Parts: sequence; C-alpha cells; structure tokens
Amino acid sequence: TVEEIHAFDPFVKSEESKQVITYLPEYDSLLHTHVFKRGNSLGGIFTARDETGKSVLVLAEEESPNQWVMKKKIFEDGDEISAPRVLFIDTNLLRLFYTKAGDRYRIYSIDCDREFNCYGSPNLVINAVETWEYKGVGSGFPFYKDGIYYFFYGAWGNTFQIFMATSTDGLHWTKCPNSFINYGDGAFLYETDGKYYLFYHFPAGEGIRFSESSDPLSCSMRWGQSSTIVFPDSFEDKRHLIAPNIVKDKNSLYLYYSGLGVDGLWRLKLAISSPPKENVFYLIIPGFFASWNREAILHNRQVSLFDWNLPEYVKEYSGLKQSLINNGFIEGKDFSFFHYDWQQAVDDTTDKLDVFLQEKVWRDDPNKKVKIIGHSLGGLIGRIYLQKYPARNIEKVVSVGTPHKGITQVYEPLVTGDVPIENSFLWLIE
Repeated sequence: TVEEIHAFDPFVKSEESKQVITYLPEYDSLLHTHVFKRGNSLGGIFTARDETGKSVLVLAEEESPNQWVMKKKIFEDGDEISAPRVLFIDTNLLRLFYTKAGDRYRIYSIDCDREFNCYGSPNLVINAVETWEYKGVGSGFPFYKDGIYYFFYGAWGNTFQIFMATSTDGLHWTKCPNSFINYGDGAFLYETDGKYYLFYHFPAGEGIRFSESSDPLSCSMRWGQSSTIVFPDSFEDKRHLIAPNIVKDKNSLYLYYSGLGVDGLWRLKLAISSPPKENVFYLIIPGFFASWNREAILHNRQVSLFDWNLPEYVKEYSGLKQSLINNGFIEGKDFSFFHYDWQQAVDDTTDKLDVFLQEKVWRDDPNKKVKIIGHSLGGLIGRIYLQKYPARNIEKVVSVGTPHKGITQVYEPLVTGDVPIENSFLWLIE
C-alpha cells in the first residue's frame, strides 16, 4: 500500500465559501484564474470569455468576503489566451505570464505596472519544440528566489507532464531535461518551512494534487509521492478542476481553483485547509483594580460573580484580546476574562473562579482543558487555584508581573478597601 501524504490539514469545500463574480458587461464566463494578495485584500487575474468564445485577461478584486468584481480588461492577444500567472518583480513592475493558442500552445509574458497597465511587446517564454511537447506548452507558474527565476509549466504530448525551466533575467529560459510530474498540469509552487509543495491538477479532471520536496530548487530536485486533496465531488466541479492557487491567511491555506460544473459552466471555487483548534479554553485573569462593579465597589453590596467587567479606562489587555480574535478565537466561546472583586481574599476568589469555570466552560464540555493567563494579582489567583483544585482540567497557568513573594503596597487596599493617595491635588489630575 502507498501511504498518503498529510502535510496539510484537509482542504474542505463549503457553501459558505462559494465565490460570486460580477462580470464586466461584455463577458459572461471564465476559465483559469490567478488569485493573490493585493495589500490587505485579494486580487486576481481572470481569463474572461465573451459570448463568441474569445478570451481576454481581466483584473478582479474581492470587494467583500467571497464577492468578486471584475474591474477592467488588462490584456488580449488573439482569440484564445488563458492560464494567467503574475510575478511581482519590484514596487513598480510585475510580469504577466499567459498561454496562447496557435498551431500549438506557447507561453508568453508581458510587463505591466502595479496597476496592471501593460506595455511593450509580448516575450516568448517557453516554445513547444521538444518531442514530448509537440502539442504545446502552457499553464506556467513563475517563482523567484536568490537571484534565479524558476518556471514550472505543463508539456502536452502523448500525455501531460510538468517540467521546469530556469533563467537569470526572467526573459531567457533554459529547460530542465526531465519532468517533475509525469501526469499533471496547472502547476503552482508554494514554499513554507524550508519545503516546497507543487500543486497541480489531473488533466482528465480527477482532482487537484500536490507533491512535496525538501531539496533545493534545481533540475535534479526530487519530489515525493503525490496526494489528492480536492476531488470532483460537487455539482460545480464534477466535470473538471483546474488551475490551483494557494493563498495563506493567518493559520489557514485558501486553495482557489476553477471548477467545471455539471451544467457546463466554469466557476471560481475555494477549498480551505485550517488546523483544527485545540480543545482548550483561554481564561484571562486581569490584575489589581482591573475589574469593576459599581454597586460592589462604591456601595459594598453583594453582586453576582458574573456581573463584574473590565473598566473602560483599562487598556492593558486590548492587545492580547485582539491577538486572540485575529487568530480566529471567539470571545465567550474560545476565551474569556474572569473579573472579580479584588477587595476580597484570594482564597475566596479562587472558589468563585471555580464556580465561573464550572458554569462557563465545563458545564458544556467537562473534558475541555483551560489555560490561565494571569496578570499581576490575576497570576496569583491562577496559581493558588491550581494548587487548591489540582484535579481540574487546567493545562497551564501563565503569570505575568505577578508578586508571588508578596508586595506590601497592596496590604491596605486589600484589607480595608482604601486606596492611599498623596495628600495633594495631584491625584485629581491622575
């Protein structure tokens, strides 16, 4: 048996990731696409077709999640061009690669500015002259590293194979003699953690695959066993899947591709690989003075432990909270603050903390582990809670700026509730 490669978490298609495209008036369908990050949003070069079948390259932007708008036509070259790929060279220049039909398919490039205004004459990149590419070459992908340009492309002869060419100037190319993939097309190279991953599609529509290599980029680099990651198992890609693109955002990989549906229409499709969230709840315990309840603090009244909150003037925890949100954590579901009466004894507060965790976390999932992040007095509460309730599912306690050996300045406020201030008007300014 052949062991499957599991370099990534599974790529999942969902209705929530359905892509909607607003076309330019003269075009009504698409074929190949190249999706890439453009500033803080996504951009793309799409192969768009009119009702006669003529194809051009257009610039598209994702204006809201999964909602794309074609902005302008950027290039045409004859009746049939396709498979656009973009190489960003510097702050002012990009190079647009594409495949052009003729007596056989060939790959060309043209230079454009960063607004995709292209100029000059197209340059022939890869010509189909070898016996194994007598029907043409196409679907190229450019990659630049350490002063060398690399170009992965499909060769069409008796079958489809993926080859590579190299260049020192990005204009004149030398082909490698041997193929990297013996049955594949539509290459896309992704580099991470010192490894290369070559994504491609099966020529007959069997799915999208990838192969992995730890070797340096060269004509002799070795590629491992391939693994299929996206299958033609939905109405919108049942007949074919082509032109994979990888975009990384936070901890997820977004695989965009073109799918040919049962209805004969090509669509932009998306599958997402996200690492499974660990079954852990993050609890943040703020420090001294960083919890507030007006009735308890000002009027010494008994209130529920769930009625405390973070005062508006406390900003020290905003960065931590936003970092958790940016990484996909949801407040109340994946993390929470534990606010408390800092006038009470720490031992009593730990008992209330246990009630809080039982109610907010372990009632719905008794096996969920908790990581406590305690600042100042909050770290002391977390440590003593762990000592007092060792059987609870506490995976880790992290304390920041916590006086584990005590601090004399807090004795009077903790015992009496009085905050000593300097006998002057300066405390009013503070």
